Amino acid sequence: MNDIDETGNTVAANVRRLRAQRGLTTQQLAERLVDLGRPIIANAITKIEQGRRRVDVDDLMALAIALGVTPNTLLLPHEVHGQHQATAISEAVPHATLWHWADGTMPLPPSVDPTVDGTESEEESKRLEAEFRRQAAPQAFHPAAVFAHLVDLETALKSAMETVRSTPMLAPQVARVAEMYAEAWTAIAGGMKEIGQEARRVEDMRALAEKLEAVVAKAEQSK
Repeated sequence: MNDIDETGNTVAANVRRLRAQRGLTTQQLAERLVDLGRPIIANAITKIEQGRRRVDVDDLMALAIALGVTPNTLLLPHEVHGQHQATAISEAVPHATLWHWADGTMPLPPSVDPTVDGTESEEESKRLEAEFRRQAAPQAFHPAAVFAHLVDLETALKSAMETVRSTPMLAPQVARVAEMYAEAWTAIAGGMKEIGQEARRVEDMRALAEKLEAVVAKAEQSK
């Protein structure tokens, strides 16, 4: 069996941090897990937090739900600054890069992505980015994610500026993400104007939804 690696140690630190933040004892967290149908005794939780007990994928899901976070919150570094060499990644990358990859926004850099050879043209790189986003999450998820993060443009702008102020080296990544969303919104806006004229009755909504999915896919392919 493989030893606990960097990601296992990150999970241990995050479980320990989140449990403390919520004011839970290991026994109280164990009781939550019993209620969720995935029991882990208090002593085992202590071993997890000390990096002495492995967390399988079912335990990870249960711990995330019990602590009120997503599995990514447990898997990835909590700090904004710095770089991290996660399990199976050949070199350290910025924390933001790992988060963008984990939420399906951007692929890993070519230098650590075994699916590319690092010699791709700009056009090919954009195609690979679009392919990554299609594969990383259900297509229907992406438009909802855009709404969730970018409907409040003022909040989005403040968040982007705070990121760049705190970690200037992330400015190119922030710019690339902003460019990606701008391109997608432009394509979606054009498509909505076109197909909106055709949806005049309630029974047309199903066809409208299918067309919108096609527009989103086209926007992804164009990046």
